[in-house]
Amino acid sequence: MEHEKRQRNNFIDDYDDSKRKKIASESYQCVSRESVTYFEHLSNELIYEVFEFLDCFHIYEAFFNLNMRFRNLLANSSLPIKINISSMSKSAYQKYYTDIIMTNAYRINSFQLSNLFIYDLTSSPIQILPKFLQLETLIFDNVESEYLEKLLRSLKSLPILSSLTINSLDNIKNKNAIYHEIFCLPALKYCKVSLERNSNDDDLLPSITNHYSPIEHLVINDDMYLDELNCLASYVPQLRRFSIQLRPAYWKQRNKVHPPTLNHLTHVFLKMNYVNF
Repeated sequence: MEHEKRQRNNFIDDYDDSKRKKIASESYQCVSRESVTYFEHLSNELIYEVFEFLDCFHIYEAFFNLNMRFRNLLANSSLPIKINISSMSKSAYQKYYTDIIMTNAYRINSFQLSNLFIYDLTSSPIQILPKFLQLETLIFDNVESEYLEKLLRSLKSLPILSSLTINSLDNIKNKNAIYHEIFCLPALKYCKVSLERNSNDDDLLPSITNHYSPIEHLVINDDMYLDELNCLASYVPQLRRFSIQLRPAYWKQRNKVHPPTLNHLTHVFLKMNYVNF
């Protein structure tokens, strides 16, 4: 009798436990369904915050043709845009140029590009860069020397361009012309230059007269003699941070150039090869 009673109680307990688990499971599923939030249900403000963590081209590829709401979000945003077309194909660039770049030129504050030769003249970066009046950061990566001087001349109309990085793809025939164009940019604060020097190009920059560059941080991945360095430094009296590589036998000055006084300089990095101590 006692044995049957215990079995009946155990059965009731097991049934109650099974029922509680079922109720708990159904309740959890119900809550889970209610708590699921789909991306398209987010507010415009939250979506814009998410976009800030993504590359602009990836946003364009994923959302521009998704539906009208996302197309309008991209078209009507006032947020700054960072453009990187360094590894983009010509066909992808042409579509991106039409849909995003030219319709949002006033929003672009950062632009990175390379391989200029793949773009036709009508939409070439050489033609469109002067339109980016809010541009602050510009990176030329693996740019052919034949384009570089013309590109730099086109930047003088950009009022707030403060950061410039240049990596040349081939030998620069006249590096002084490149440096001169850089030092004419009116708002530049940071500049990093990596030029492939022509072995016969040893001319000095002309002595500075009355035009100075506002550059405060200058990185030059190009080996120089000491007299070249002194001439170059005379263009940047506001310099605070300076990094450069000196040529072997850099102390053998070919022309006597007095070093300028850089009153604001706080950090210097010199790379010198074959130095005896």
